[in-house]
Amino acid sequence: LYADGTLTIFGTRTMEGAYSYPWHQYAKQITRVIVDEGLAKIATRAFAELPNLETVILPSTIMLIEEEAFKSCPKLESIVIPAKVEEIESSAFAFCKSLKTVYFLGNAPKMAQDIFYNDTLTVYYPAGNQTWTKDLLLLDYGGKVSWVAGDPNTYTPLYYRKKET
Repeated sequence: LYADGTLTIFGTRTMEGAYSYPWHQYAKQITRVIVDEGLAKIATRAFAELPNLETVILPSTIMLIEEEAFKSCPKLESIVIPAKVEEIESSAFAFCKSLKTVYFLGNAPKMAQDIFYNDTLTVYYPAGNQTWTKDLLLLDYGGKVSWVAGDPNTYTPLYYRKKET
């Protein structure tokens, strides 16, 4: 954990869900999480209940976001879901009361019906991508969701685009 509140996670394997992670003892100090390239999974409750977490940067290698991974992070405002994500499990972003925007970069992943429980947000997804069906876009996933089709090259936050270039 850096003095500015940034927690960087390194590794080339998957996180194992243990419900207890060494960084949780610093929960109040963490404002930003950067997961380095190589990790394929965000484990169950890995970053849940971090009261001051505002920014999360996920690597392009992430394929799975497990249940309650970011649950109850009240200051998290937005997140970019990388193109390789295939599944987002139950309550992954539940009770993130400041979560206003989610940006999907690729195909529609398999999503639990309550991933955005108690959240009010706008979700951006790639226009013209056939995996984003009307059936998916009619669901609210436990919250109040507005769906917007667009170009990922223009709707993703600048900090994320800089990272990718």
